[in-house]
Amino acid sequence: MRASLRQMRRKALIAALAAGLGAGALGAPSASAIHTAKSCGTLVGYTVKAQNVGCLFARRWARRSYYYHRKPYGWRCSYASSRASIRLFCSYGAKAYFLKK
Repeated sequence: MRASLRQMRRKALIAALAAGLGAGALGAPSASAIHTAKSCGTLVGYTVKAQNVGCLFARRWARRSYYYHRKPYGWRCSYASSRASIRLFCSYGAKAYFLKK
């Protein structure tokens, strides 16, 4: 009887540890989901930077946002003075494009 009780406790402990490790792995955010900003050319003396979006998208919308204050649907854009190091910053979750000196 005693051996079977130990075996049951051991199995329960192993199951609890496995469930805890599985839940911890699923709950952790993916580190590979966020990328560093890449340079995508220039626009009026500023460098167009893109983070988690393509350069074609970033260049097109940076031009529209800078000249016409237009933005893609659902995105948030903030504009700074001409003396700021980041003139324009638009984001949608982890995606972003911006103009930097």
